[in-house]
Amino acid sequence: MSSNNNTTSLVPILNGTNYVQWAVAMKAFLCSQGLWAYAKGDMHREEFPDKKEDRDAMIVTKKQEIHAT
Repeated sequence: MSSNNNTTSLVPILNGTNYVQWAVAMKAFLCSQGLWAYAKGDMHREEFPDKKEDRDAMIVTKKQEIHAT
């Protein structure tokens, strides 16, 4: 993932001593971008839509599938 001002202002740079703080901030950031399911491995790139509204619909569907089991 390339760094940008949005990411670096919200997520500290991982330096080896701040893993817990970094992990919490990174998860929150990825969730806010609708990418946490992808990072967790629940979604794969070939099924990850490019349009945000399609991605949001797929995330809702995945969450329903997870909670149904």
